[in-house]
Amino acid sequence: MKKHIFPILSEVDRKLPVYVTTVGEWDHQNPMTRGEEFSDFQWIQCIGGSGKLYIHEKEYEIKPGQGMLLFPRQSHHYEAMTSPWSVFWISFNGEAVHSVLEQHGIRTSGVYAALDPQYMLAKLYGIQDVLQHEIHGQYKASPIMYEMLLRLSLWVASPGSMRADEAAGPLTPVLQYIERHYAERLTLQMLAELIPVTRSYLCTLFKQLLGMSPMEYVTQKRISKSKELLLTSREMQIQEVAASVGYENTSYFIKLFKNIEAVSPHRFRKMH
Repeated sequence: MKKHIFPILSEVDRKLPVYVTTVGEWDHQNPMTRGEEFSDFQWIQCIGGSGKLYIHEKEYEIKPGQGMLLFPRQSHHYEAMTSPWSVFWISFNGEAVHSVLEQHGIRTSGVYAALDPQYMLAKLYGIQDVLQHEIHGQYKASPIMYEMLLRLSLWVASPGSMRADEAAGPLTPVLQYIERHYAERLTLQMLAELIPVTRSYLCTLFKQLLGMSPMEYVTQKRISKSKELLLTSREMQIQEVAASVGYENTSYFIKLFKNIEAVSPHRFRKMH
């Protein structure tokens, strides 16, 4: 499958904090070499296969769940390591882009982890859809792109952050396990044995990549899943939602939810 959309950009569109210049996908990405002529930011996400990025005399490998964040006017080259190398990409610009990335310490191109690659792909498909079918697609695409940018910044620029090829690989089995078993009883020891590393080193990896401990991440995952249930399964009682994400004690769940979201689960449901 090949799809490549160049949306029409008006002067008004170019004044948006973030706007999209192109979006698309390839079944197989051919080798690409650019000098300093390309004036947009790019996020190129690996869906299948693997590739390599060469930039600043450094070499980075890109695997599924990872992506290349490329700054404008920075020379680079990327090519497939395996065939086919399938990717989804988006090019974007706007006054807010530099400030968001700078605020999180991201100042150069590189390979970074997408800790929730399906989330990123869903957003990319959403942008592609509105730009293809909506007359004022940029006004719908802009906030989606801004949200993606913020999420990406949090993933790659937490305190002491590591590049994807340094940190995401070892943590991937743990993150995948939490995604599948977040509603079950999870302990630090259990998660550490998945890699395997010591509990202390697992905490170090989480702090470096996510800025939080493994069990804090589990809590965040459970609360995130509970928000989905609150909105998509409105017939469920609060205690049923709590149990579905791993909390038999409903009062404890409500307390955690309020600490993170600043509102109760009931109030959150009403607000949305």
